[in-house]
Amino acid sequence: MATDLSKRSDAGVARAARLAGELGAALHLIYVIDDGLPPRIAQACDQNARETLQEQIDAAQRLREAKPQILIEIGRPWDVILDAADQCDADLIVAGLHRDRGLAGLFGGSTLHRIACTGTRPVLMVSEPPSGPYTRAIVGVDFSDCARRAANAAAALVRDHPLTLVHGYRIPFGALARRRQARRVTPAQDKKLIETEIHTRMWEFVATLDAPHRGTGVTAREGDPAKVLTDEAHRLHSELVAVGAHSRAWIAEAIIGSTAEKLLSFPPCDVLVAPLR
Repeated sequence: MATDLSKRSDAGVARAARLAGELGAALHLIYVIDDGLPPRIAQACDQNARETLQEQIDAAQRLREAKPQILIEIGRPWDVILDAADQCDADLIVAGLHRDRGLAGLFGGSTLHRIACTGTRPVLMVSEPPSGPYTRAIVGVDFSDCARRAANAAAALVRDHPLTLVHGYRIPFGALARRRQARRVTPAQDKKLIETEIHTRMWEFVATLDAPHRGTGVTAREGDPAKVLTDEAHRLHSELVAVGAHSRAWIAEAIIGSTAEKLLSFPPCDVLVAPLR
């Protein structure tokens, strides 16, 4: 769990502690000190961070039970966090919601986006304090290996609860008009044909997951993938939306790379980003 000790990070710490307990995982709390600070100030920051984190641990039962290891490091946040994740062979990197100003320089959109897009481990951005385990999750699917990793990672977090796979598609108007003319179908008929093709492909995708999830559902919606996922998250009252950090197009423009960035900037709920590799 990467924290900047702000209130916005508290939700991430709480979720990380809950996941550690649910999954029987080790928990590491890391705070990064700006490497541009004078040594005396950096030392004071180190002491203050350790005391603050210990106070958080003492005040929360789940944190006490998780027995987290405190890590205080100096350097560039994304490098330090990724290195620490490698050293402890982390299964997941958790962070709180970043501020509009960039979490006091630690978790600006660019920093969190670098961690999500250049790392080799799933990244979970927690936007709301947890009220319980994850029970409703959706996954943005573009049929890439990266999307498959997102689905597998989400399934591990929701465990026995339902998982909904969502494909947001867009077809350029010119291509759409030529397609309809060639097939001699109405717009409504063509949309039904497109979504039938997508649903078939999605069920084929489900069969390739590590363990096809019980209660898995699939849906396809026309529109910008990020908006489609946001709308579906609100409609289904999802607590988690998962996407891949990168994508490839299939039958339409499924731009998960930019989708991940949009969701990290404007999260409808907690956001899980799976790595490319």
